[in-house]
Amino acid sequence: MDIPRSRFSVLLVTSFLALATLRCSDAATDPPPTESTPAVCAATGATADDWLWVEIDEGQKPVLTIGDGDVPHIAYMLEDMNGWIKYSEINNAGQPTPPTTIVQGYFYGPIDIAVGQGKSVVAYHNHGFEDQVLQVFAVAQGWSGHRMVREGHDGWHSSIRLGPLGLVHTATIDPVGFAGDGIVYALFEDGVWTPELAAAGDISYDWGLSLATTDDGTVYIAYFDGDAGVGKIARRNGPDSWGEMIVEGIPSGYTESGRFPQLEFDAAGNLHLAYLARAGTAGRGAIRYATGTFGNLTVQEVDVIDDIQVDLPGGKLGARNIVDIELDSNGRPVLVYQSRSVTYIARSNGSGFDIEELPASSYVTFCASKCPFPSTARTGST
Repeated sequence: MDIPRSRFSVLLVTSFLALATLRCSDAATDPPPTESTPAVCAATGATADDWLWVEIDEGQKPVLTIGDGDVPHIAYMLEDMNGWIKYSEINNAGQPTPPTTIVQGYFYGPIDIAVGQGKSVVAYHNHGFEDQVLQVFAVAQGWSGHRMVREGHDGWHSSIRLGPLGLVHTATIDPVGFAGDGIVYALFEDGVWTPELAAAGDISYDWGLSLATTDDGTVYIAYFDGDAGVGKIARRNGPDSWGEMIVEGIPSGYTESGRFPQLEFDAAGNLHLAYLARAGTAGRGAIRYATGTFGNLTVQEVDVIDDIQVDLPGGKLGARNIVDIELDSNGRPVLVYQSRSVTYIARSNGSGFDIEELPASSYVTFCASKCPFPSTARTGST
C-alpha cells in the first residue's frame, strides 16, 4: 500500500525542507518576508490537488524528520556570526509548537536532525570552534552540546543517523579550503567521540555528502570527488577500515556527475542514491538515480532541468542540498529536487518516474542558500 497522501505530503516536505529555504506569508494578512529573513514553513496535509501550509518561523536551511506518531520535528538556523539554531514540532492539530532556541553562536549549515529512542539530535558546524557539534535533547536532561574535537577546521555539512542503544553516526567534511583531509566519519557513544578518516582527498564543503546505515549497522557515505568529477561511496569495513567505489563515470554530454548526493537503504539492503550531473550548458543538469549493492549499481536518468544554481555569484561557495530521496512504504524511491524557481517530485512507477511540480502560491518562494539572486518564484497551482 502506498503512503497515505496526508503522510506522504509530510515526507515530501521532509525532503523539500532539506533542500532549500522556503519563504511563506499569508499575503492577505502579512507582507511577504524580505530576502534576508525567509520564513520556515511546512506542509501539514494535502489532497491530491492542493497543499496546505503552516508558517513556523523566520529562518534558513531547515531540516525535518518524522518521529514517533508521525510527528514532524524541524530544526533551522540563522547562518550569521550572531546566529542561532531553533527547533520545533508540528502537533497532531497540524500546528507548530513554539520554537525553542537550542544554541546561539557562529554556525554554518547545512545542519541535520535525527529523532528516536527518546532523544532528538541536531548536528551543525560551529565556526568558532572549527568543529562539528551535536545538540542532544533528552526529556530528563534537556538540550546539551557535544563538540567533536579534532585537528583542523572540520565538521562541515553534517549528515547523521541514529544507531542502536543511543549511538550516533556522523559524517562531515574537513574541506580543502581550510587545508582539510577529506571525509570524516565519527561515532558518538555515551558522550565520547571516536572520529576517523573515511575518505582522503581535496573535498570542498559545498559539494554535499550523505551518510546512511544498513540494518546490520554497516555505514556508507556518499560524496562528490571534485578532482575526478564523479560521485563515490565509501563503506566502513571496520574501525579505520574503508572501501570505496565510483558510482559511475561522467556520462556523455556532461561535465561531472555526483554532486549533492543523498543516500538511503531499503529493508533488503539495497542502496538508493540520487544526485546531480551537470551539463556543459550553464544552469542545466540531470537528476540521476542509482540502485543496487555496493560495487554493482544500475543508473538511470530521472529528469533534466534548467535554471540550477550550483555556484553562487562572484565565485562564492554555498553549501546546501538541492537533491533528496525518500523511500515509500513499498521501498520505492521518491526524489525531490529543485531549480531556483521550482521544486519537482519524481515518484517511481516501477519502470520509470512520474514527475510533477510542487504547487506554489503567489506568496511562496523557493530559493537556495541565502537567495543572492532575484526571486523567480512560480505562482499558481499545478
